[in-house]
Order: sequence, then structure tokens, then C-alpha cells
Amino acid sequence: MAKFQRRVGLPRTGTMTVNTWRSLFYAASHGLLHGGTGKATGSFHTKVLREAAKLKGTPYRYGGTTTRGFDCSGYTGYVYKKAGKKLPRTSRQQYSATKHLSRKSAKPGDLVFFKSGGGSVYHVGIYAGDGQEALSRCEQKMPDVVLLDWNMPVMSG
Repeated sequence: MAKFQRRVGLPRTGTMTVNTWRSLFYAASHGLLHGGTGKATGSFHTKVLREAAKLKGTPYRYGGTTTRGFDCSGYTGYVYKKAGKKLPRTSRQQYSATKHLSRKSAKPGDLVFFKSGGGSVYHVGIYAGDGQEALSRCEQKMPDVVLLDWNMPVMSG
């Protein structure tokens, strides 16, 4: 992340700030993140963020798993598959299939899961860093990046 920030002239924080997200989206949508071979470079987490940035503006669709429209777990499943890892279909299944991390050790590109007061998982998104979740397609009119409320029941995985 810090290397990308340095390359585009942003302050090197090593975390996904709003300006980093915007720059990453711009670079991904203009084909600037790939080498001459057309293959993505970098770590799995970087690939996840690149793929997520490419989907900005994709509409919400209940049960959606394609670029015609996503729900939250369809979005995370699609992004992770494009980055090289297959996930189960639903947010609950994804939660069960992933290693759980502390909030402190969450890295940009990790999944974040939201639990109800009763403890069941109802939402999944992609951690963008700096306390933010990348757009996760849970509702039709969500912003591209939302501030995570770490006081809510959230799990990283």
C-alpha cells in the first residue's frame, strides 16, 4: 500500500485512506495497475483491492453474483475469486470458511463480517483499511467506501 501511495504522490501511510481508494480506483479503471503482460502483480490482498476498485458503480441486485449486480456476499465472492481464492456463496458460509482475525490485525483486503445482536452473521464486506469498508453491495444506494463502526459486532476474517 505504501509503495502505491508513494508512486502516485500520496502521503505514505500504508493504510487505505479515502484518497488512496480513489487513486486505486482510478488506476484500476484506467489499466494502470498491471504490468506489460496484463497480469496483476502484488500480494493477494492487493489483488483483492484492485478487483474491488474495478467494480465501482456496479448495481445492487438481491442474490446477485455477476457484474450485472451483486449482493454483499456475491460481491466478496466475485472479488476473491478474481483475486485467486474461491469463497462459499453466503455471508454465513464465508464466515464459517475463513480464519478469524482480531480487528487490530485486519489488513486491507480482508473480509469483515457483521453480526446481529443474536450473534448470526448478516453482512460481509472487504476491509479497505483506515477503519473503512470497501463498497459491499448490501443496499442499493451505498457510498463507495463507508466508515466502519468498530463498536458494532464486527469480525475480520
